[in-house]
Amino acid sequence: MKHFYSTFSKGLLAVALGLVCFVQASAAQGAGGKAIFENVPDNCYLGRAGDLNGDGEFTITDVTGLVNCLLSDAQPDLITDVNGDYVLSVSDITDGIDMLLSHREPCHVFEIEGIVFRMIEVEGGTFNMGGYDDMAYGDELPVHEVTLSTFLIGESEVTNGMWIPLMGDDPHEGHPNSRLPCVNIGWRPCWYLAEYLNERTGLNFRLPTEAEWEYAARGGKYSHGYVYSGSDNYDDVAWCELNTNDLTQFVRTKQPNELGIYDMSGNVWEWCQDWYGPYPSESSVDPTGPETGTERVVRGGCMRGHVRFCRTTYRMGYEPNTQRVDVGFRLALSL
Repeated sequence: MKHFYSTFSKGLLAVALGLVCFVQASAAQGAGGKAIFENVPDNCYLGRAGDLNGDGEFTITDVTGLVNCLLSDAQPDLITDVNGDYVLSVSDITDGIDMLLSHREPCHVFEIEGIVFRMIEVEGGTFNMGGYDDMAYGDELPVHEVTLSTFLIGESEVTNGMWIPLMGDDPHEGHPNSRLPCVNIGWRPCWYLAEYLNERTGLNFRLPTEAEWEYAARGGKYSHGYVYSGSDNYDDVAWCELNTNDLTQFVRTKQPNELGIYDMSGNVWEWCQDWYGPYPSESSVDPTGPETGTERVVRGGCMRGHVRFCRTTYRMGYEPNTQRVDVGFRLALSL
């Protein structure tokens, strides 16, 4: 039976390798571009997931290298792990092939003081921001044109597994499971983490602007126009009052959206950089919201909220010092 399983597994990999060869022409040179981080101290930036040969690109060569790693039972590492489950498997091959065919960028992998986290590159572009369906609330209007530069955003919410080791406290009040989103922190403490990372990397970590958050949630240039982030069916992508018993859930347990980003609908509200206020009617480039205000924007809905709040365009605000079990955040990074 063991021999059969081994033969069967290698047969699957051989099929995958054949598929790699088949897609080579249509994939051209793959999705990835040149490495965008150079001279980062202490190896904080590990590279693009799947970039086996270290040339800063994700190409057909890297996918065939992944197949060879599996066939030779090579030990996985943080770069070979394309799908982020910390296990090198056939799914890393299929995910890599999907990236090549769709020309999506593989995620960027960082390691700071032993803490590994992944960020998704969101290629800049122009979109119509605001409510676009009959469920839109008044503050989602008017729909207005926004142009954004390329940026990075967290593959998932910041977790306890990242916050507690780096910041040294447990805001989750005795429930520090490393896979749960970090909650019970106000707007300002989110910036403490960003500033901590910036001091150690020389990069520009921060909170996403509201426009960046919505653009990423919609899938950026790959958007299919879904109601929720990655699907028209909430249960595919969102944790809300209908499926959670009002409890936060492990990150990355629902389907990702078109960019490979998880949990932008539901689980926890996410702080954004902007003050909360009315939308402008005119078009803008890289907007940062009102100059002043009393509340900061939160986006995405939460595990104990109505499913309507999980829509990609729903918005509201909380006072910056608000600490709630249903409010967390994800990081962004300027390029």
